[in-house]
Amino acid sequence: MGIAVGDVSGKGVSAALCMAKLSSEARHLSAGKTEPAAILRELNASLFRDLTEGMFVTLVFFSLDVANRRLRLANAGHLPPLLRHRDGRTEQMETKRSVPLGIAESVDFEESVFELAPGDTVIAFTDGLNEATNPHDELFGTERLARVVSESGGTPEKTLEVLLQSVETFQEDQPQSDDLTIVCFGPTANS
Repeated sequence: MGIAVGDVSGKGVSAALCMAKLSSEARHLSAGKTEPAAILRELNASLFRDLTEGMFVTLVFFSLDVANRRLRLANAGHLPPLLRHRDGRTEQMETKRSVPLGIAESVDFEESVFELAPGDTVIAFTDGLNEATNPHDELFGTERLARVVSESGGTPEKTLEVLLQSVETFQEDQPQSDDLTIVCFGPTANS
């Protein structure tokens, strides 16, 4: 199973069109492939030719072997995902972050491999989450994010629900200033 979470620089129509192209290209280029680094190399080559100057995309691409609970990922300048263990311990999934897609014509991406245990939850997100602000101009931040994830109850569904509620409560009436994407997944405690 392939999972991608990304963020396009800029806003408006050009950013939306870029994300639509990226989504289509990612589906096409990843069909039948399981190597995240190779997929990112091909996506980068495609985007480098077509992106408007100054635009770029951060992206983390996961390849999940569901049967063996093995997760491979490559990171193109995106925020490191979090891993919440069944016991509540939460850590950043340390990966080699390369430059974002579209910056350089030829980029080598490295893969990291993680063995997921039953009850683990992976959380990938865009900076609209950790950079959400409240009326006092305080950031939601990575420490608060890790604490909320740790205390969330563990299942991917519960983690997502608690994160969305926490950031909404934190922001009070403050409007969302950036796109916010959160993807949570992992093997069930029974698998």
